[in-house]
Amino acid sequence: LYPIQHRGEAAQADLAVVKSGDELVRARTRLVNHIRGSVKAFGERLPSCSTEAFPHRVKLHIPGCLKMALEPLLEMIQQLTAQIRQYDRQIQQLCQQKYPDTENLQQVRGVGPITALAIQASGSAPGGAGPYRIEHASELPSDVLRQVAQSGATVVTNPGFLYFSGERYQDQTPPERQPWLYRIGALHRSGVPLAFGSDAPVELPGPLTEIYAAVTRRSRGNSALSPGEGIAAEDALRAHTLGGAQAAGIGGWVGTIAPGMAADLVLLDRDPCRVEPEALRELRVRMTLVGGGIAWEAPGG
Repeated sequence: LYPIQHRGEAAQADLAVVKSGDELVRARTRLVNHIRGSVKAFGERLPSCSTEAFPHRVKLHIPGCLKMALEPLLEMIQQLTAQIRQYDRQIQQLCQQKYPDTENLQQVRGVGPITALAIQASGSAPGGAGPYRIEHASELPSDVLRQVAQSGATVVTNPGFLYFSGERYQDQTPPERQPWLYRIGALHRSGVPLAFGSDAPVELPGPLTEIYAAVTRRSRGNSALSPGEGIAAEDALRAHTLGGAQAAGIGGWVGTIAPGMAADLVLLDRDPCRVEPEALRELRVRMTLVGGGIAWEAPGG
């Protein structure tokens, strides 16, 4: 097996802060749900409110017969909220003092200090961090594309969606947003590391289809979607081999044909870098090797 790199003690301790805060949030949620369910069983409903406001907001609405059972839990929720705030402050301090790259991660909508710290600390191993990945990158307006390029992350995207869903994108995506879809060419020109995947089982796991779509930008109905975002076959092949291996953190073991690397590869009937782009989807696998041994061979050799 490929050598495993364990996190350092410091990163593990920082992740423990995130996980401990998460456990308190889960415990608080269970208490809130228990109180609401208990009151509902008596035919009453508590008012809607934020979790932090819950103890003060609902106290007067708890039936008298339940006060002895539930009011201590309201006090416990207050204590948990105070401790959760303390964890939030610790996480903010860790982001600012030890993980400054979390500021870039938080530029992405929906990513806050907790998620950013979890990503950064999870990637911290002795000898270096990473690899950092952005999955799909399905829509990239120009300002977001610049942020992605500045992040240093690998984009793991899925050109096969252009092939299988091209007509649907043209019918259902507003025309002004269609140029943002799967901007593989712009990412490549910006120097962003690329890796391809099929997103199976959402789509069929066919690497040659992914490569065909990345080069031609054509659907199975032969519709073209932003042809200027296509890339060369050699670059698409690299994204689906070495790019994927590097994105998974195993680029020193698989992804290229070289001495000392795992001999996991396929033999095609033609060179994908020398055929016409339209012929890419006609390529056929003649042989599959795993660990240097023949795992499958097409009938007739």
